[in-house]
Amino acid sequence: MRFWPFGKDNDGDSEGIDFGSRVVTGAARDGRQARAKVTASFKTPLSQEAADQTMDRCAGLLRDAFEEAASADELVGAESVLADRLGPQLGDVRVIDIVALHIVGESSEAPPTRRPFSEPPRPTAADRSHTPPATRRASSSQMLAVRDSRLIPEGATAEACAVAIVPLLRDAGTRVLVGILRAYDLLVVREIKVDKTSADDFGELVPVSQAAAGRFADERREELARWEDKLGAAKLTQLRNDASAVVCFFLHVSLERTGLATGTAVTLLEAGAQLAFPDEGAVAAMPRYFGSPDPAEALASRALETFQANRAVLAGFALAMTPVLASLQEDFTFTATQIKLSGIVEKHA
Repeated sequence: MRFWPFGKDNDGDSEGIDFGSRVVTGAARDGRQARAKVTASFKTPLSQEAADQTMDRCAGLLRDAFEEAASADELVGAESVLADRLGPQLGDVRVIDIVALHIVGESSEAPPTRRPFSEPPRPTAADRSHTPPATRRASSSQMLAVRDSRLIPEGATAEACAVAIVPLLRDAGTRVLVGILRAYDLLVVREIKVDKTSADDFGELVPVSQAAAGRFADERREELARWEDKLGAAKLTQLRNDASAVVCFFLHVSLERTGLATGTAVTLLEAGAQLAFPDEGAVAAMPRYFGSPDPAEALASRALETFQANRAVLAGFALAMTPVLASLQEDFTFTATQIKLSGIVEKHA
C-alpha cells in the first residue's frame, strides 16, 4: 500500500531505481511478532512501479517465513538463512540483506524502535565484479547516514569526535522532523486509518536525501517552509526541539553501550548537541525518553500535544514514527562503534 506521495519525491523514474527496502512484521505460530528490515539490490535499475512490486513481493515472502516459524525465537539470528531462502524466489534481485530481526516488544537491550537502514545490501565476493555504479535512486525513504569511519579522527578527543558527527546529528534531526510532519499529514489531516499491518509502509515515510552530509534541511527547505506557514513558527520550533531531543537520546544510548567512559560520552554528547542544535534545548529535553518503554510513542505523544490533535491516533502515529527512529538506532550504533574503535582519548572519573 502506498498512501502518499508527498510533493515530487518519487519523480525521476527515468533514471531507474537500484535498490529498495521494507520493514516487515509478522507473527510466528506462537503468536509473538517478529520484525526486520529487508533490503534488496536489483540486477538492473527498475521503474518505481516495478521496484515497489518487487519489494512488496519480497516483504510478503519474508512475512510468510515469519508466519511459518513455530516460534519467534527461532527467527532471531537467522537473517542470513532467511535471505538465502528469499533470493531464489526473486528473479530480478541480485543481493538480499535482512537486518535487525527482533521480537517486537521483548528486547531488554534496546528500545522497541529498531534499526531499519536503507543502505544497498553489501554484495558477496561473487557479486563484487558485477556491482553497478553508485546508486542513483532507491525505492526507500531512509536517508543514507554518515557511515565513513574516516570521519572520526584517530585518537581524537571527545570534542573532535563531536565536530565530526555534527552533519549526522543535523540530518537525523531533520529526518525525525519531516517524519513527524508527514505522519501528522497522513493521520490527522487526511485521517487515513492504519493498523499494525501498515507498519511496513512507513519505511517509506521520509525521502532519501540526495544532499551532502549535514544539508538535508536545505534539501527539504520548501517543504518545511510550507509547514511553518501552516502551523506557525512556534509549533515548528517545538517539533524541531522534540526531534533533536530524541536524536540526542539515541546518541547517548549508543555511546553508553559501546563502553565509553561516562565523562567522555557526556562531553561528546553535549559538544555535539551544542554544535548541531545551538538554538534548541536538546540535551535538557532528552531525559523524557529514558522513562518511556517506547520512544516512538513518547515522541508521538509530544507531537500530538504540540499539534493539539486528537490522541485517538496516538497508536498510529507511534507506528509511523517507529521506522524513522529505528534508523537512528542503526546510525548511532554504527557511529558510536567507530568512535570507540578510533581510540578516542577517554576521560575517567
